[in-house]
Amino acid sequence: MVWDREGDRIYRETLKPESLIEAEQAIRILRKFGVPPRFLRCRFEKIPPEGAEYKKLLENYVEKLAVNDKYGNGLIMVGPFGSGKTGAAAAVLYEATRRWGKCRFVSARDLGRIANDYSLEKQRHWKDLRRYQFVVIDEVGCEEKNKDTRESQLIKQATEDLVRHRYDNELPTILTTNMQVPGLMGRYECLASLFMDSYQFVPVIGVDWRGS
Repeated sequence: MVWDREGDRIYRETLKPESLIEAEQAIRILRKFGVPPRFLRCRFEKIPPEGAEYKKLLENYVEKLAVNDKYGNGLIMVGPFGSGKTGAAAAVLYEATRRWGKCRFVSARDLGRIANDYSLEKQRHWKDLRRYQFVVIDEVGCEEKNKDTRESQLIKQATEDLVRHRYDNELPTILTTNMQVPGLMGRYECLASLFMDSYQFVPVIGVDWRGS
């Protein structure tokens, strides 16, 4: 196993941890690879009792990932602002990171800039998002209110390209969105059949566990 000073495993296609990565090391990886500080300590056990139904669903999802690296299916966390979608996605990402180390977290707001910035750093980031074993894309559909602007079009195009590429390569992905399902399917019409085929919609409504 090869690590750099920040605890990040050097990426190799065939390299996988022989055992679970230690918790604090996983947190260093999450911090380096995009998880906002406020979500670094999100765990399944912190989800409050009223979220028991989706907590069980997420635990089952992680178990399937542990059994099959090429499980490929994803989750779409749906709910209003402040309902705990990002925290729940970060909790799944923590478990995935302990198993693989090759995980990324990115806001949909940043995707357009990353995909269309041809600097070496941004293109390396874009390549990692396309190949890493597990990725969370936060706030999908955030551009919908200003959908006619160039920035919104770049966000939408980059999101479509990334989601489709990861689907084609059987790489599991979690999306979070404030949009209702019909609105999301309409906005990302070209991904609608893909969502129905390989994603499970997870309602996160009426549960605020940020203070847990």
